[in-house]
Amino acid sequence: TGFAMLQGLEAGRYTFQVQPPVGWQVHQGSSVGVIQTDQSLTFLLKPNQGDLNVNVSGYDPAEEAIGALKDVIIEVTGLDPYQPISPQSPEIVPIRSSVTTEEGSVAFKELPLIAPYRLVVKKYGYTKFETILPVGSLGIVNVQLELLPFELQVDLIQDVYALGDVFTETVVTLEGIKDSHTEGILRSLAGEEAPASRLFAQLLPGRYRLHAHGEGALPTHDIRPI
Repeated sequence: TGFAMLQGLEAGRYTFQVQPPVGWQVHQGSSVGVIQTDQSLTFLLKPNQGDLNVNVSGYDPAEEAIGALKDVIIEVTGLDPYQPISPQSPEIVPIRSSVTTEEGSVAFKELPLIAPYRLVVKKYGYTKFETILPVGSLGIVNVQLELLPFELQVDLIQDVYALGDVFTETVVTLEGIKDSHTEGILRSLAGEEAPASRLFAQLLPGRYRLHAHGEGALPTHDIRPI
């Protein structure tokens, strides 16, 4: 809410123009009659609007490559432009949230351009990304999330009576659980470098099914990476 007082105006008809701060539409009013007494006029301003498009990429443990990340949570919140930016900044545009598509993108339509926006990008197993978009600086934002360092080492214990490295040809398979964060992850390792050990790196935290195939094979287990 803004207030201005004009004094000494003679009676007659006037056209008032309101030049607002960045992000608001200029108000060009129609002719208004002014009489020689105190008079109050009210002008309702409209904000300009813009779209925000967020594209998120990162290492996908299921694809074992960097690419678009789906199901990433995106949050945008408009903050008071007249207050210092802090975690406790007053909010003047309520939070909006969505999740990325298969293409790793999400769009927020018709955001009022009257405030700086706090942008938060987060996904289970990745570092959280957070930034402030200055007033009027929406458009396209590209974010690359970093995968947190989760790994699993499987040590195979050889029978004391076995001869040689019985686990050299044993294939250990790590399989993500359906309908969980690990769904789609499937890794298999043989023992060429370390016959009795398998190291699975760049994983998501969660539950997995462990299989071993070959001489000295283990039964199937459900496990969680350390």
